[in-house]
Amino acid sequence: MFVITCQIATLISFLYGDISRLEIALAIGFSYIALLFVTTHLSEGFLNPVITVSLWLLQKLSTTKFIFYLTAQVLASICASIIVLFLFGNDALGFNLGLPVLGISVDLQTALIFEAIFSAGLVFVVFA
Repeated sequence: MFVITCQIATLISFLYGDISRLEIALAIGFSYIALLFVTTHLSEGFLNPVITVSLWLLQKLSTTKFIFYLTAQVLASICASIIVLFLFGNDALGFNLGLPVLGISVDLQTALIFEAIFSAGLVFVVFA
């Protein structure tokens, strides 16, 4: 649900131009908060694969749960992309189904460094 909310908000912004970046950020943030509250009793709130992997590496999550959660997270992302494709049709393909892409002047190495820094920050917040 979180992934599809992010994808739909991004695609609506690009296709129709009626949503500002602040509104996209608020939609994503509120949907993440809502999903944490809804899924905490089911999956202990593991919505991000980075959190799942880090807890497994620290042996705070069993291998069985790790495989189950990671598989569910990947399948949920794939399902979200299929739903976005169904809702927006070929227009969604022009925007990579609303998925993140590198900026025009951003190389892969820089993007990976920023991803690692922000993922480490997310892990720190969860463990704090």
